[in-house]
Amino acid sequence: PQPSITDEIPDPASSTIRERTSSQAVSTLSKKPQSEHFGTLVIIEVGPQKKAYSIHKDLLCFYSDYFHRAFNGSFKEAVEGKLSLPDADADLFYIVNGFLYTRQLRSQDNQTGPDLGFTTLGNLWGFGDRYLMPLLQNTAMDAYIKRAYTLKGTFSAQSIARRYRETFPGSPLRRFLVDWQAHKSEQSREKLGNWPQEAVVDLAIALFSMKPEHRGINKVPNDRGKCYYHVHAEGDHC
Repeated sequence: PQPSITDEIPDPASSTIRERTSSQAVSTLSKKPQSEHFGTLVIIEVGPQKKAYSIHKDLLCFYSDYFHRAFNGSFKEAVEGKLSLPDADADLFYIVNGFLYTRQLRSQDNQTGPDLGFTTLGNLWGFGDRYLMPLLQNTAMDAYIKRAYTLKGTFSAQSIARRYRETFPGSPLRRFLVDWQAHKSEQSREKLGNWPQEAVVDLAIALFSMKPEHRGINKVPNDRGKCYYHVHAEGDHC
C-alpha cells in the first residue's frame, strides 16, 4: 500500500531501506550530475541545533538512494521539501554538503582528503553507509587507504572496536582494517584481547586465506584492483 503523506521515511539503518538491492545512486566519478540536477531546492536540517542547508533536491538524490526515496515518494519529507537529521554531526555534514557540489572532501578548516584524519574519514564512510551514498563511501575509503599507506602504522584496538560497532559484517571498511592488520605485523595476544570477537574471527580468516607471496610484505597487496574496497551496484566499477 502507498504510504500517506503523514508517514515518515524509515530510519536509514532499518532493513526496510537496506533490503533494496538495486542502487540508483552514483558510485563512480565518471558519472557526473547534469544541468537538470540543479533545479528545486530542499532543506536539510542537521543536528540538534537544526542547522539548515539548502541543497538541490535532484543532486542530493543523484548521490543518495536514501534521499531519493525520501523526496520522491509520498512521505511527508517529499511534500514539505524538508528533512531533519537530528543525529548528524554538523561539522561532518559540512563536508558532505561540499562533496555534493565539488566531489572533494574538505573541512571548514580547509583540511582535505587524507589530511582529514582516520576518525573523520571513517565517519564520512559511515554517513555514506547510513544514507546510501556509495560515491561518498568510495571517496572516503580512497582517502582512508592513502592515509594508511602514508603513516604506515597499525590501527589501535580502540579504532577497530569503534568501526566494528558502527559497520555491518563484511563491509569494505571492516575488510580493509582487518587486511591492513593482517599484512602489517603479527598481533600479540594482549592486543587481540582488546579486539571485538568478530574482528578476531575476521583476522583469522584473512590470515588463513592469505597467499604465501603476500606474507610478511608489510602492506596490503596492490593486485586487488581499485574497486576491491569500494561499494558498487552489480556491474558497476571505477
